[in-house]
Amino acid sequence: MSKKNYIFNKNFAERLAVLFNKETQSSISKRLDCSQGLLSNYLKGEIPDTVSLLSKLANEYSVDLHLLITGEELNLKRALETVIESTNDDYYRKHADKFTEAHNITAQLESKQTLTSQETKTLEQSRCQVSILQDRLTMLLNLKLLTTTQLKALLENLNKG
Repeated sequence: MSKKNYIFNKNFAERLAVLFNKETQSSISKRLDCSQGLLSNYLKGEIPDTVSLLSKLANEYSVDLHLLITGEELNLKRALETVIESTNDDYYRKHADKFTEAHNITAQLESKQTLTSQETKTLEQSRCQVSILQDRLTMLLNLKLLTTTQLKALLENLNKG
């Protein structure tokens, strides 16, 4: 596929960088059974046009992208089990600690007069990580408003159906 068939999406690249954390492209590509070059392109924000088109189709026809690609419904039962698991305090604390660490790195770098290119890259990644973790922590706090009993009852109803 030539470069003209790619779109550029910096936000996608930043989200991937946070997701991959410090894992090497080599180990990720082996685990996902894809080329390291493809991952490298994604981390540069270069996404094949086909991915963009699939996303547009899913939005246009109000269908889940996972369903569109795989033909499988998302497993609501598994999703609810994950939600129940995520309401435990250790899970929340782990994310809060990651948020605090990323926030501290961001604050420290923002206080500097000048930054090296590596520090600038680290600052961008930290800001992205802070944003993602802030959203995740907000979601977890909202989930805590639902009691585990309510979630388990919902899961039981799904098992009956």
